[in-house]
Amino acid sequence: MSTLSVLRYSVLGAGILYGFTHDRSLQNTAAKSKADHDYAKQEKLIQQAKDAYIKSKQQPLQSTAQSPQLSNINLDDPKADFAQLILSSVESLK
Repeated sequence: MSTLSVLRYSVLGAGILYGFTHDRSLQNTAAKSKADHDYAKQEKLIQQAKDAYIKSKQQPLQSTAQSPQLSNINLDDPKADFAQLILSSVESLK
């Protein structure tokens, strides 16, 4: 009878030890999965910010492309606005 009790408590102790280690491994896996998810979310936000920054930098360039071209301006015209010509050429360099 004492051998049966020793065997029973040994199996109970082994089961408790297995349950503890299995629970720890599941917690570590869940923590790693959460960290990976958070990192992917951060990468997505960073990429969206980069895209928005590039888009905001491209919009002023498109508006200067709509300004009058240098080839359309007649320099011999007495009504030519040379200040506007200089400002538009400076803006096109930016």
